Amino acid sequence: MKAWEPPESPLRIEFPDDLLTRLEPDPARMETTGLLYGSRQGTNVYLTLPGRDTDQPGEVVGIYVLRKRGEVFLTEANVALFERIDVPVALVIAGAKGGFFVRDRDGALQSVRSLEEIPISRPRPGGIGSAVRNKWKLAAAFFPLAALLDAAPASRRK
Repeated sequence: MKAWEPPESPLRIEFPDDLLTRLEPDPARMETTGLLYGSRQGTNVYLTLPGRDTDQPGEVVGIYVLRKRGEVFLTEANVALFERIDVPVALVIAGAKGGFFVRDRDGALQSVRSLEEIPISRPRPGGIGSAVRNKWKLAAAFFPLAALLDAAPASRRK
């Protein structure tokens, strides 16, 4: 288990080591949202992974927002979802970083930045698909050079 507990936060959040890497954005969408499950005991929130160790993932304790890239922040739509579901935690993962959002002791929500960002290391894609993509990228890099070389002798003949 890992813990997120910046000194300014009224909540301490514990989560499985692989939670942040197991949440995957929908490749067809700019942003993917979902629910976080677990339990809350006082100022501690314990997140679980649905389907792991139990059929009951717990109660809904938060939302998550996944973006392929960008900054860790809550959009107006994300804040509206957070308030509508009325949960204590929001998690945003943008590319290789993530962060939790919680209300402060006065009930205000800082949506512009997380109190503490978490680096996220995802395994690099492997297999034949990535090798083919890399070959196409390499070939695409040589097309402009080939065009220049092809055009050069033609311009000398004039």
